[in-house]
Amino acid sequence: MSNLDTKVSEVTAEVVVSQLTGKKWYLSKTLWANVGMIAAIWFQGHFGVAMSVELQALIMAGVNMALRTITKEPVVW
Repeated sequence: MSNLDTKVSEVTAEVVVSQLTGKKWYLSKTLWANVGMIAAIWFQGHFGVAMSVELQALIMAGVNMALRTITKEPVVW
């Protein structure tokens, strides 16, 4: 087996193991933060609380970026 074949096999095995050992989707902090932000946006629209679209997008992007920096394992569906 060539060096390239060995490397491809190693990488493939690593991907398969990470997919099998990742966390369940319902344990994802990013998912639940986004669900919370959707609920907050709905609440804002339903009750007339005023927050600019730009500020909402900035908050959502900031929260998602912060959570992505602390993510250690993939989500398994």
